[in-house]
Amino acid sequence: MKPWGVIITSFILSFTLTAAPVMASTMYATTGVNVRKLPRLEAEVVETISTGDQVEVVTVVERDRSWAIVEHDGVLRAVCADYLSEEKPEPPEPSMDYYGNCRITFYCPCSACCGSWGNATASGATPTAGWTVANGSLPFGTQVVID
Repeated sequence: MKPWGVIITSFILSFTLTAAPVMASTMYATTGVNVRKLPRLEAEVVETISTGDQVEVVTVVERDRSWAIVEHDGVLRAVCADYLSEEKPEPPEPSMDYYGNCRITFYCPCSACCGSWGNATASGATPTAGWTVANGSLPFGTQVVID
């Protein structure tokens, strides 16, 4: 029979080994990707980072997928490792595709209009005046020029 200290130590060791030890490294987002509070898809999204944004990876854990644990605003957060690369991606060539006439509306963050203060967009970002637009046919992070 093993003493409790050995059992607890072996449990901690086996739990620790489920995380792939990675030296802190700089990686880059290969597309727009959500930064989450915890390493799982159901976890709250804190921010969305854009293609080419740099993150400092502390370690990688395996759960339902590979999650990079990153330092974000001084706090440890999770990013799906599938969307990170050691190579900084080249910015895509801007295209000036014409999408036709559009109806322009706006986000209002007040609780009278939306039911709560500061409602987030579909990407999880908080709307910013003069900056945030919504269009169901454009990918998150697309820059739009309004003539």
